[in-house]
Amino acid sequence: AQEDMVRLTREHMGLFGEISARRALNAEGLTLNFHGGHLAVYRKEVAVATTDPGSDTADVKNSWVGMDIYYPVKGGIHLYTGPTLNMWDIVAKTAGKRADSSAKFGWRAGGTYSFLTRWAVDINYNVAEWTRYDPRLAETAPKQQVRRNPSWVSVGVSYKF
Repeated sequence: AQEDMVRLTREHMGLFGEISARRALNAEGLTLNFHGGHLAVYRKEVAVATTDPGSDTADVKNSWVGMDIYYPVKGGIHLYTGPTLNMWDIVAKTAGKRADSSAKFGWRAGGTYSFLTRWAVDINYNVAEWTRYDPRLAETAPKQQVRRNPSWVSVGVSYKF
């Protein structure tokens, strides 16, 4: 987790999984990749509320679908980028604050290195809009809106069937 996701969870590590299907576009190796996945970053303890509207502790779950364009660079190295549609499930843990769930657009960029016929190492950077963070510390407190755009880096090993 990075930046706004760390503000929400106070955690830097989470779990993710992804499945994808690829379709070659031309003989030069340009490929379309359709993918879907799930990310979970769980907050282990509840922090004391502060004046920062983004400092509430929360569990963050994100399911996404997207499409990438894969570009062969050299050997088994491919670079890719493309849009995602992210379905957020943010559950606040601090009493008196609201949870929020929404679907928003995002983008990712990354690379993959095939080290065996069917095995590869992947790394990608994702950023997605989450919308707003709207804590209500008390009934009389005005709404505070602060834009949050969670981002994360994922590293994984993939197997091609």
